[in-house]
Amino acid sequence: SRLVFGVSDPSRKLEYGECFFQPTLKDVPSVMQKKVFIVRNPCYHVGDIRILKCVYIPELHHLKDCIVFPVKGKRPHADESS
Repeated sequence: SRLVFGVSDPSRKLEYGECFFQPTLKDVPSVMQKKVFIVRNPCYHVGDIRILKCVYIPELHHLKDCIVFPVKGKRPHADESS
């Protein structure tokens, strides 16, 4: 598990239900491409939990150790879990 900050997608390429996450593991960035379990901290309600699909977006490659949420959809994921 990891405590990271969430940011909005500056490229506007992420779709609703997707995210971009590139954690640094052993001093080497590695792009995640699987489902991730996101929990807002502090978590007061089951609605603060999201399961998103990590995808690779080349334009976001410079973002490391933060999770990038899409800006598309009815409501942003960060707002849904507030």
